Amino acid sequence: MMSRPRHDTASLVIIGGGIVGASAAYHLAQRGWTDVVLVDQGSLPAAGGSTSHAPGGVFMTNASRAMTLLARETVDLLGSLSADGQPCFHPVGTVEVARTPARWLDLHRKLGYAESWGVTAELLSPAGTRELVPVIDASRVLGSLHVTGDGVARPLRAVAALLASAQANGVVVRPGSRVVGFEVVRGELRAVELEGGGRIETPRVLVCAGIWGPVLGDLLGVPVPLTPCEHQYAISGRLPSLVGETVDVRHPMMRDQDRAMYYRQHGDRYGVGSYQHAPMLVPPDQIRRHGTPGSRLELNPHGEAADMPANTRWLPELFVAAWRDAGDLMPEIREAGAQYTLQGMFSFTPDGFPLVGESSRVRGAWIAEAVWVTHAGGVGRLVADWMTHGDPGIDVHELDLERFEPVQQTRAFVRARGARNYDEVYDIVHPLQPAGSARSLRTSPFQARLEDLGAVFFEGKGWERAQWFETNEPATDVARDGWAGQFWSPRIATEHRATRQRVGLFDLTSLTRAVVRGPDAETFLQWLVTGDVAVEPGTVVYTAMCTPAGGLLADATVTRLEVDRYQLGLNGAADIAHVRRSVTPGRRVVVDEVTTGTCAIGLWGPRARDVLGPLAADDDLSNVAFPYLRARTIEVGGVPVLAQRISYVGELGWELYAEAACGLRLWDELWKAGAAEGMVAAGRGAMDSLRLEKAYRSYGLDMGIEDDPYEAGIGSVVRLDKGDFAGRDALSERRAAGRARGLAMLAFDDPSAVVLGREPVRYEGRVVGFVRSAAYGYTVGRQLATVMLPAGLLAPGTPVEVRWFDRPMTAKVTAQPPVDPDGSRLRA
Repeated sequence: MMSRPRHDTASLVIIGGGIVGASAAYHLAQRGWTDVVLVDQGSLPAAGGSTSHAPGGVFMTNASRAMTLLARETVDLLGSLSADGQPCFHPVGTVEVARTPARWLDLHRKLGYAESWGVTAELLSPAGTRELVPVIDASRVLGSLHVTGDGVARPLRAVAALLASAQANGVVVRPGSRVVGFEVVRGELRAVELEGGGRIETPRVLVCAGIWGPVLGDLLGVPVPLTPCEHQYAISGRLPSLVGETVDVRHPMMRDQDRAMYYRQHGDRYGVGSYQHAPMLVPPDQIRRHGTPGSRLELNPHGEAADMPANTRWLPELFVAAWRDAGDLMPEIREAGAQYTLQGMFSFTPDGFPLVGESSRVRGAWIAEAVWVTHAGGVGRLVADWMTHGDPGIDVHELDLERFEPVQQTRAFVRARGARNYDEVYDIVHPLQPAGSARSLRTSPFQARLEDLGAVFFEGKGWERAQWFETNEPATDVARDGWAGQFWSPRIATEHRATRQRVGLFDLTSLTRAVVRGPDAETFLQWLVTGDVAVEPGTVVYTAMCTPAGGLLADATVTRLEVDRYQLGLNGAADIAHVRRSVTPGRRVVVDEVTTGTCAIGLWGPRARDVLGPLAADDDLSNVAFPYLRARTIEVGGVPVLAQRISYVGELGWELYAEAACGLRLWDELWKAGAAEGMVAAGRGAMDSLRLEKAYRSYGLDMGIEDDPYEAGIGSVVRLDKGDFAGRDALSERRAAGRARGLAMLAFDDPSAVVLGREPVRYEGRVVGFVRSAAYGYTVGRQLATVMLPAGLLAPGTPVEVRWFDRPMTAKVTAQPPVDPDGSRLRA
């Protein structure tokens, strides 16, 4: 029998040898993975994708904690590497200059992010900025943010060093190998197919193909929602003040975000990148192939000849204004001219975050896409740990491959939002600012009624969601200005108070819902969640899903509808994917998402029973007959409704679910009945402030995968006595050890204080946490916020300081919840 050619099989195939694939190969090899094959259609280390032309700037500070941590890991990794005796990272720092008062104020906010995430940073005067970057005209700036730990990566050196280490540990690297297909059988990966008839049998693939990711995703049957976008970069001639410079990078990398530009030293020259031009999107399947006509064989910025399909024809007219602005900030550039020009592609996703994780559609298919050099070192580590241990190590819900709804994965949506993110990459974007493109994709059956009531819509998961209603009278005793006053209305206070005092009607249709059914539904869910769902039909259980290490993957409500049928209330598409991925072969369970075929209304407030009762006259809604955490089907004005006695605002009430086709009738019946009770339509602004007063948690803000239920203050959802379940052993150990930290609630001393989230929290001058969730408590008359604090600081009354831009504000830890601590209103 003939022996098979070498590398016909592999435990894992990595597709893409840019800096992301190289980082993943390095980290997997470090963790003992063997029989790993990395393939790339180009040559290596310069494969011709985004890595091959990336200027290499690494700016750690980001509004996202996860992105900041991944960038810090990249700095540490690349700083430890060299290739041919040359460094892979220049730790020269970065500066971000401000030309306008708005930008200068925003740099104070960014300094707060740096402090929250543990990054060393400082604000500099114009003169201090010029000391670091002596080629600028300091009169053009108001100051800058200086981050000492940032710097400039050498991407191709890094790829060479990472691959050399990976190969030394057994990874096989095969350049010039183009993937043309996959074999997938019954949802499981079996093989990777190569051009020319080659084939590698493997149970796993990791796609790190950058701008080619969507093409590979189509072949694999896994959506990869990103769009390649062209970007211009030019390198000047020699600058007089830098003549004789022998060091490639001595000055900090610099951003001039008020002009949508950035700058990088190249020895005695300067590179200039611009985002000023309109987005130029490229369909991924139209990117030219290696070696085909149009190849640009010349020296790239890294000094190596390469075939670079990611580069396209330079359009000089798009760079005129940018070069003029460059000369305004760096006068020497005017005369030096642009001697090297590059128009290259890189990736943008609908929300600007990478795509990382295992697909729920194809078992064994892993993705690490839309990752820039800044985060590549960290993402490689993250993927390696996730694949090895089942835990990425940090909260990555913002990066989760499965976070997008199907309507957010269409080509039209991806292109529209990708273009928007390119446009806004350097803009000052408010954290509450709604998207301005690809809107009105998903609307509830009540949309027309909400519009008639003057709803101001924000967007989430592709849904139009009312934030407040203009027809409600604005509260006259609350006010905000400046940053805090943007995307806010005093009508939120009106809706909040009306719900506390009377009753509010909330559109909950966008909340993700699934039905788990089948003979094994109970045993499956008993394994999946931390709570005991072996309950009688009609019972609602608030619970959680955890990692094997005990970290919170999600919180959920589980309602047993019948013996073999449950309804799950979840946070989004990633939760649906996790539930489906958890169904092992042979398990007699079906998971159906039912969100789009149904609608949901929250009827909450002390008069909720007075509104609902007359519409459901044949049903007993008394506290005895229909207690808290129970569910049953009732008729509401002739509409069949699943009514659940639960509340996200801490008041008496029900969540009401019906067929979408009956939704308008349901809303109208409730609206008519509520008039006599002073009912108002209320939006998500009010719901968020109401839930925070009740200390209800919001996944992704208050808690995440780095927290366990005990730390998050929801330890009651864990039933260690029910038998085995995912994460039980770890949670048992954590409970026995006692918590070293916990989620605290802060009440601010100044009644006019406002924060929005992610601000640093100090105790005795030392940063001890950051604001996780924030809202004004219109019942208690104070700004409220949550923060994870060391156990020794959890006692009510503990004083802390929160930095809001350049203003310190004092607050104290307060008992939770500040409203209705005994739950009597909820169970009325």
